[in-house]
Amino acid sequence: MTPDILALAKALGGGLPLGAIVTPSRVQQKWLTGTHGSTFGGNPVSCASGLATLEIIRDEGLVARAERLGDLMVRALAPLLTDPHVREVRRFGAMVAVEFDDAKYSKAAIAGALERDVLLITCGFHDQAVRFIPPLNISEADLRLGTKALVEAASSATVATPA
Repeated sequence: MTPDILALAKALGGGLPLGAIVTPSRVQQKWLTGTHGSTFGGNPVSCASGLATLEIIRDEGLVARAERLGDLMVRALAPLLTDPHVREVRRFGAMVAVEFDDAKYSKAAIAGALERDVLLITCGFHDQAVRFIPPLNISEADLRLGTKALVEAASSATVATPA
């Protein structure tokens, strides 16, 4: 099932404030004029920047690149699937998360990754996941180094036991 309403913002404006609401016409026909809007909609300069951003995404094949990077990361992170503390490795395009069963393991893994010069963040309701959101112009070699650092860090992470 596809969503009836898709809200877009942040990077849409290429660094300028821009938001958009995308819906099928059957939903739009139900709205009365003035009952929906966007704080960041309609600014001509931001709209021009947004159009240029969409053209770059199209012309440089960034959607396909995001898929390739996501596949690369999932393959590189696959060894973690044998770790008893890893619940899953999931992705949407080039956004990849490794979910641990407890935040103490995700935090130990990012600490170990930082020791290997890779900066990562946790996410999830309880900070139990480690997230990769690389820029789409990252080199595949650098991305492999980053994923390898997390695999090594998670494999060697020691979690302190409370006294």
